[in-house]
Amino acid sequence: MPSRRLTATVMGKRLLVELHQKDQYGRVVGMAYVRVFPWLRRRNVSAMMLEAGFATVYESAGAVHAGQLDRFRALEANAKSKRKGMWVQSARAYESPAAYKQRFRSP
Repeated sequence: MPSRRLTATVMGKRLLVELHQKDQYGRVVGMAYVRVFPWLRRRNVSAMMLEAGFATVYESAGAVHAGQLDRFRALEANAKSKRKGMWVQSARAYESPAAYKQRFRSP
């Protein structure tokens, strides 16, 4: 389950969040990093979740990728091809976040 994976990735660890901008609602948008062994090295939490197959690249308006869009797409494609995480399901079972939002917006 993605939420368990995310919790295991960050719980009890020191996080660094690079702030990038505010969204249309005034919320801060940033990129989170966690320190991993060796302790001086940091890893991008988004990349870790994509690599494990528990995330998808958000590409709608206002998306921030901090210059890593191509890398994120490659990580997602690799997870899909290896059927990791949520990609173990058939393609028909997957519903993108954008499609989910659209389904509930439509009357």
